[in-house]
Amino acid sequence: MRFLESRILNIQNRKILAALLLLISSTAQSAETIRTGMIEGMSGAFANAGEAVARNVQLAIETVNARGGVRLPDGRHPLALEIFDNKLGVEASLIEFKPLTDRRIAFFMQGNGSAVAAALHDEASTALARRLRIILC
Repeated sequence: MRFLESRILNIQNRKILAALLLLISSTAQSAETIRTGMIEGMSGAFANAGEAVARNVQLAIETVNARGGVRLPDGRHPLALEIFDNKLGVEASLIEFKPLTDRRIAFFMQGNGSAVAAALHDEASTALARRLRIILC
């Protein structure tokens, strides 16, 4: 069972990272580090799932950075990951979304919990309506 769960997480993480990199490559504009945020359950009963997602995303980012970062028209950009702990809850996710936007992190991801994803999607849509440059993966 753990193998199947691990396999599903790896497939989900690859899809998330592919979407993230596609969006980054089409929208980043400066030669600075491209900061990405991850709102994920890093504590509580399912912290191990959040830690697995974080490890996989961090490994992918390290791989991209080892190859010189993301290539854009103005040069190569390294990626950085900032993790926000939502304790795998909807309310905590919405609370963590505010510091993410306050730090002007334009790209974020969330991997576990469809209720969390739906709430973050609604919040990101509202933020976009306020003309913040936030892209949901």
